[in-house]
Amino acid sequence: MGNSYSREIIVSSTPDEAYQALTGGFDRWWTTACNSMSEVGGEITFRFGATLWVMRASRLVPDKTISYKD
Repeated sequence: MGNSYSREIIVSSTPDEAYQALTGGFDRWWTTACNSMSEVGGEITFRFGATLWVMRASRLVPDKTISYKD
């Protein structure tokens, strides 16, 4: 059985800035070893040394909602 994680956050930015940061701007605030993702079904890969996470976008509503599944 996989682990489940859900997180809702409040940030001081515009909806567009937050959406961009969570679909393609990870290298500016989390890890530089990742790719961007722009469509439902698209995958994003995060690398932390030998650790690798791959998530798939399950829901994208620009400037509103982002959901990933592993």
